[in-house]
This record gives sequence, structure tokens and C-alpha cells, in this order.
Amino acid sequence: LEGLVLNGEMHRYIVPLIKGRGYKIGEVIVEDAPRTAGVSYYNWTKIFRGFADMIIVWFWLNYNDKPTHLLGVNGIFITLFGVAGLGILGFLRLFNLIALATSIWPVICVLLIIVGVQLFTFGLILDVVLRNYYSTSGDSVYTIEEELEL
Repeated sequence: LEGLVLNGEMHRYIVPLIKGRGYKIGEVIVEDAPRTAGVSYYNWTKIFRGFADMIIVWFWLNYNDKPTHLLGVNGIFITLFGVAGLGILGFLRLFNLIALATSIWPVICVLLIIVGVQLFTFGLILDVVLRNYYSTSGDSVYTIEEELEL
């Protein structure tokens, strides 16, 4: 468990965090005693915090060392979708098949382009930040189990 960071309520996700480091997980059956006194403090707000933490764990386990693979690829796809939409609208307008003055589709296509570029840029920035973190902190994405002398 050395180096395992459990901010907030991440204790729920110890098993996937450990498995993400390459360890094998086992199970031990225990007898659970029934509650004899008191009440549970679990309420509906913890569901949302737990779900947010689950998304963070998913992102960290899958895209810790390659955030551009998620954000950049989706940003490129969304941008191309917006550009294709504008191209189709331009073609339709060129032949007077659609009146763009009363249509919201050009605005949606421009917003898709803006959001796509922002996602791509955010993926690049996050990639630079993570590379800088790992190069200066001494931490590594990988854990060395054993060093062999040659």
C-alpha cells in the first residue's frame, strides 16, 4: 500500500487501485456481524461523490500516462464532426436547399468545433503536466519489482 493516495473517499476503490498497479487480488470470506446499535451515515449525497471518485479512478487507471488518447482523440472527432456539419450546411445553402437564417444548426456546428478544439488542447496540456510531474517528482508510472544485476 506504499504510495497509495486515498484522497476524499477513495478508500472504496482500494481494490481497483491495487489491481491497476499489477497486483493480483484474492478474496477471503468473513462473517459479517449484524449492526447492534447506531444508524448508518450513508445517504444519497455519498452516491454522487462515490460516482465522481469512480470516474477519477477509471480515468487514472486507463489514461494516467496517455490523457491525449482520451481527450485528444475525442476532441479531433468532435471537431471533424462540426466541420463536416458546416460543410454540409454550406453545400445545402449554396444550392438554396436550406435557409440558414432560421436554422440553429450552424451555431451547433461552430460550438462542436470549439468544444473539440478545447478538448484536444486540454488533452495536450494535461499530457505536458503529467510528463513534467513524472520527470521532476521522481515518481514513475511503473513500479519496479526487482532490479537485476547483469
